[in-house]
Amino acid sequence: SKDVVFVVDVSGSVGDAGVESAKGEIVRAVERFGSDVRFAAVFFAAEVRTWHPEMVAASPAAKAEFARYLRGLGRGSRTDVMTALNAGLAIVSRRVEAKRAAQERFADPVTMVVVSDGQENLRATPGDVVGDRLDRVDLSRVVVHAIAVGGKDSGLMVALARRGGGSYRVVP
Repeated sequence: SKDVVFVVDVSGSVGDAGVESAKGEIVRAVERFGSDVRFAAVFFAAEVRTWHPEMVAASPAAKAEFARYLRGLGRGSRTDVMTALNAGLAIVSRRVEAKRAAQERFADPVTMVVVSDGQENLRATPGDVVGDRLDRVDLSRVVVHAIAVGGKDSGLMVALARRGGGSYRVVP
């Protein structure tokens, strides 16, 4: 995809090692992006932190700024997945609308990659609520992938990938 939004869990349940591993993998992924790729990132625990509210071109300066931002990003405590999903989907929706308005072609879908252990403790988000949120997005132009970290399946993450037309992976 030429448009990617990362939504990444940095809560206590992911653990220090998991957060650092996720940050490292995302930096490496962004480093491989060409300058024609646009990206944004949302990090969440009990609160949501957005690197940029809109997608930015993956220029060398943006990549360096992103890496610096991640170095200063600490681990949070509790987990609120739904607020972060809404923030990520809002960025995705704005990008879809911007591409439509500019009459850009959709060679590839706008992509959202969610990385979490799926363990919420501020509220529980049922899979049908995730589906309802995704139904509000033009899924013919969007794909949502879910990566469950920590080696355990997550019903929430499965529902997210299934309804978002993406892939679901479990990683240690």
